[in-house]
This record gives sequence, C-alpha cells and structure tokens, in this order.
Amino acid sequence: MESCKNNSNICINPDKTASFTTMFPTYILKVGIDTFEICDFNYELVIDKKGKVVEAKSYNKKCRTDSLMTDYLLKMPNWNPAIKGKKKVKSVYRLKFQVRPQ
Repeated sequence: MESCKNNSNICINPDKTASFTTMFPTYILKVGIDTFEICDFNYELVIDKKGKVVEAKSYNKKCRTDSLMTDYLLKMPNWNPAIKGKKKVKSVYRLKFQVRPQ
C-alpha cells in the first residue's frame, strides 16, 4: 500500500482523492433511507481505477442495518477515481455519515 506504481497496489497518497459523481445524501435517499435504523456509519471504501467500489470495510459496531448499507455501497454507481501523476489509481476513501430516517 505504499506505492502507486503497480496497478494492483492501493495508492494511499494520491494527488487527487476519489470523489462520488453525485451528492452522497442524494444516493442514500434513492436507495430507501427509511429502511435503515438511526445510526452513525463508518466505512473504508476501496475504489479501483475505473471508479468502482470493490471493497467496503465496516467500522460500525451497533448498526443492525450495517450489512444492508454495505450492499448499497458496493452497488453504487462509479466514482471519479483517485489520480496520481495524471493516472487513475486504486485508492482508499474513508466515509463517515449519519442516517436519521424520519
């Protein structure tokens, strides 16, 4: 995880971090936020050089709907991948958010 030279490595210090093409809250609302409990979610996403979320590591301790949210994250539309030296690279993105269904 130290280098961005090999395509299989995860770049931990990109010049530009990965970004989601639309606003994340908009995506969560579309997937049915009312099915989730009130919870603080904390994930580490691995986003490949094509922008696909290929891994979603959960750091949620008390969320009963964690596996459901993990599934949604893995099915997300593509992100804008991270950039290192004008090349798209595989990277890690830390994502923390709250769900407060009404």
